[in-house]
Amino acid sequence: MWKKFTVNDGILSNLIYSSAIDGLGHLWFGCKSPNGVTMFDGKKWQNFTSGNCGIASGHIWDIVADDCGNLWFATAGGGLSKYDGTSWKNYTMLDGLAGNYVYTVKIGPDGRVWCGCAPRPDVIVQEGGVSIFDGKDFENYTSDYSQGQYVGSGNSGLCDNRVYSITFDESGNAWFGTKGGGVCRFDGKSWVTYNTSKGFPVNEVGDGAAVLDSNGKVWFGTRGGGACRFDGESWKIFTMNDGLAGNFVYAIQNGPDGKLWFGCAPDPEKVNNEGGISIYDSSSFINYTSDYTDEKYVGCGNSPLVNNRVYTIVFDKKGNGWFGTKGGGISWLSADAIKN
Repeated sequence: MWKKFTVNDGILSNLIYSSAIDGLGHLWFGCKSPNGVTMFDGKKWQNFTSGNCGIASGHIWDIVADDCGNLWFATAGGGLSKYDGTSWKNYTMLDGLAGNYVYTVKIGPDGRVWCGCAPRPDVIVQEGGVSIFDGKDFENYTSDYSQGQYVGSGNSGLCDNRVYSITFDESGNAWFGTKGGGVCRFDGKSWVTYNTSKGFPVNEVGDGAAVLDSNGKVWFGTRGGGACRFDGESWKIFTMNDGLAGNFVYAIQNGPDGKLWFGCAPDPEKVNNEGGISIYDSSSFINYTSDYTDEKYVGCGNSPLVNNRVYTIVFDKKGNGWFGTKGGGISWLSADAIKN
């Protein structure tokens, strides 16, 4: 049922932050320490770093493949990287990008590349926000706030300049999860913000943790507040009290089994046996947990999952699940186990 892949098997790093599948069925994983991406073609691993190719420096927060065969990489400090299968092209603030720290990248319903940017960590300045790239130019939306603090000079109703996740609903509205401002929805003209004063549990979302489920509902993972589903008017909140594996949610994916899969973790400041994988079938959660957190033994695991800090989830074309963790490398779960 389970396999594991670590640096001993050829992957670039055991710190895995992001993942994607391309049109050829190849799997890509964004890494840290060393920074770069590792690709699995079904037989072997290949690693890409700024030292051996043209990818921007900085660890890889997010990855997405577009319909033209290009891969886009959100990097921490190096801006946005594009790979067309042959060559690399990098975009930074000098090219019009809203910020060089890009935490999420998605392809919009309009085919454009949408980036969630931020200022440099722990710096409160007017930088970051949302960048939309049409292949030639960037269109940027910025906020008056950064990590909840007023910085002024924003050009939109975006609730915060630290944009950590993006998804789109069935009507084509864009949803942005931020660090400090909660969540906001943009219909192309007007903005609506949902924060702790409007039923959202915390004002910080998990990196990249946003998805539209098979029922057309928007979900966000949060840092400490669990997972949240928008039902058209209000938010339904799911926490460990409801069976979720951890209240820090960093990944949400629609599974091939029709269920929703969550990558959870303990509080970043704690090493305990919280976190792991949660699977939601619209009524209850099933959890897979590990004996390890941050390479430290914590016990009480119920599966061979390599680490309880699950930061990214991707399913391959056969329906196998791949789970990137912070510290343990990658866990693989068979399609048969998922289906059954």
